[in-house]
Amino acid sequence: MSFQEFLNLVNYRKKTVILITVVILIVASLITFLQPLKYSAHSRILIINYDTNTYTLTQSSEYVANILTQAAYSDYFYQSLKNSYTDNGIDWSYFHGDDQKQLNIWENTIEIKPSVDNEFIQVTIYHPNKDQAKKIAWAVNDTLVNKNQLYHGLGDRIKLKVIDNSLTSNFPAKPNIPLNLGLGLILGLVLGLIYVYIFPEKSFFGQRFYNKIHKQDQQLELVDQNYENNLSAGYQLDEPIIPEPLIEENTVAQNQPIIEKDNTADNSATEHRFYEPYEENK
Repeated sequence: MSFQEFLNLVNYRKKTVILITVVILIVASLITFLQPLKYSAHSRILIINYDTNTYTLTQSSEYVANILTQAAYSDYFYQSLKNSYTDNGIDWSYFHGDDQKQLNIWENTIEIKPSVDNEFIQVTIYHPNKDQAKKIAWAVNDTLVNKNQLYHGLGDRIKLKVIDNSLTSNFPAKPNIPLNLGLGLILGLVLGLIYVYIFPEKSFFGQRFYNKIHKQDQQLELVDQNYENNLSAGYQLDEPIIPEPLIEENTVAQNQPIIEKDNTADNSATEHRFYEPYEENK
């Protein structure tokens, strides 16, 4: 199938493509909105390194950023946070279930990563309640600033300072609704195009269009073949007549000779047949 035929097929079966796209978009919407909507509280923490050696300065900053990033997801960090901040309004019942389930909820609540140059640590807390997200973010920042020595072992050479403190989103940040719906729309279009390409004849309209395209090609091949056969037999013929595109079945028999009539001066009719030798006027 040529590219132009594919475009024609897509245009002919656009309802199928639209239907598949809508179905995938509905599925993406259900997956998106069945998840709890969560707000975010974002913070940035500056890593201050008092190391005077330039080489070890870079290495130690990278080490601290990576070790604190990994430690924040640990059960030790979560339990330390839970035991230290019981009176600041955090609803710890949100982290319900056994220890493993609580840790899983905590891992989905916090997102922490170092900056590209390892000079900052970016902390983001996700929670269905905007106020709770801000309070948890404050507790995480306070722990990292005042108790970071428990995790890296570099002592007073490393200091952390909060420079952006718990900036809370006005709209839900998780799930990412525009991204999910956009991906669902693109995926639906791609799957719809793939479907009509692989199965061009699966529906009534697709089969009808597919048959017409190939029927026209067969008719053109038949006319060319008959014309060449008559030329090789020594017949004098006019140019072959190309059938009208996409003619319906059983309208003209394929082997029926085509006859042309033209009137001479004495009003007598002379016939020219494609499948009979040409004769001079008698």
